[in-house]
Amino acid sequence: MSDLRVGRFSLFLALAGLVAVAATFFVPAIVVLCGVFSGVVLITGGMSVRTRVARIGLSLALIALPGIAALSYYKYEAVPPSRVIQGRGPVEVRFSPNGGCTEAIVAQISGAKKSVLVQAYSFTSAPIAQALVAAHNRGVDVRVILDQKRLNEDGNKAAFIYDNGVAPLTDKENGDAHNKVLIIDSSVVITGSMNFSAKGEFRNAENLLILQEPSLATKYTNNWNTHARHSFPYTRMHQGVTVPALLTPEDE
Repeated sequence: MSDLRVGRFSLFLALAGLVAVAATFFVPAIVVLCGVFSGVVLITGGMSVRTRVARIGLSLALIALPGIAALSYYKYEAVPPSRVIQGRGPVEVRFSPNGGCTEAIVAQISGAKKSVLVQAYSFTSAPIAQALVAAHNRGVDVRVILDQKRLNEDGNKAAFIYDNGVAPLTDKENGDAHNKVLIIDSSVVITGSMNFSAKGEFRNAENLLILQEPSLATKYTNNWNTHARHSFPYTRMHQGVTVPALLTPEDE
C-alpha cells in the first residue's frame, strides 16, 4: 500500500473515531457520567444498567482511540523531510593526533584567492595564525570571529593577527562560540571537532572535514554573518594589555 493510501486510510479511521466520540455527546451528561463511574462496577459485577452504559462508553472509546492514533500517524507522515544538500564536490577527512589537520588547514588558507572566514573557539595555533596573516598580506579578505572567553588563554593568537592587520571580532552572545570553521573563497568549508591549537593537532583525538561544496559554503557563510552581527571588535584591552597614557601639562 502506498504512503498516500496509508495516509488516506489513517485519516478515514481518525474521522470515524472522532464521529464515534462526538456521538457520546448525544447521551445526556448524567448518563455519561454514570457510565464512567460504573467502570469499577463493571469489574466487580454490580448494577446492570450502568454496566451497559459503561460498556457502550468503553466501546466508543476503543473505536475512537485507533482513529486518533491514526490521525497522529498521518499528521507526522505528511510533514515534508528536511532539505538535504546533495554535495557533488570532493571531501577530504583528517584525524588527529598527528594526522596532518593543521597542515591541511594551512594549505587551504595558502591557496585562498578572495576570502577566508574563520570561527574559532581555542585559537593558539601559530601556523594557522601565520597563514591568515600571510593571506591578508597578499590581498585576501580575512575575517575572524573568536570566542571572547578564550582570549586570555595561554598562547591565544588574537593579538598577533590584530597587530598584523587582521582585526578579529569577539563573540559572547551564546554560551560558547564553539564553532571551528573556515570558509575559503565561498566554496570550501573546513570544519570538525579540532580546535585550532597545538593540543588539537598533537594530543587530542579529533577529526577534520574539508568539503568543497559552494552551496554548503553559502549556508556556513550565512551563519558566520549571523554571529558577526552580534559580535564586537577586538581590542588589546580584551587581553589585559595596559596602554600608557600620554598626559599634557594641563593634566598633570
